[in-house]
Amino acid sequence: MTEAELKLTLFRWIDQLSGDHLHKLVEFMGKNVEKPLEPVSDFQNDLEAGYEAMAADKKREAEAMEWGEGVLN
Repeated sequence: MTEAELKLTLFRWIDQLSGDHLHKLVEFMGKNVEKPLEPVSDFQNDLEAGYEAMAADKKREAEAMEWGEGVLN
C-alpha cells in the first residue's frame, strides 16, 4: 500500500470516529507520534501565501495528486 493509500485509509477511518473514540485517538497520537505536527499558524492570516507554499512543495503536491486520483477512482 502506498503512503497516499495509507493516508486515505486513515482519513476515512478517522472520519467515521466521533466522541470518546476520536478524543482517545488524538490523545494516543499525541503521545506516540515522534514528530509533532507542524504549526499552520504562519498561513492562517495569509491564505494565498499558504496555498503558494503548498504548491511549491513538489513532493507534497505529487502526493496530493496521487491521493486525488485515488479518490476519483
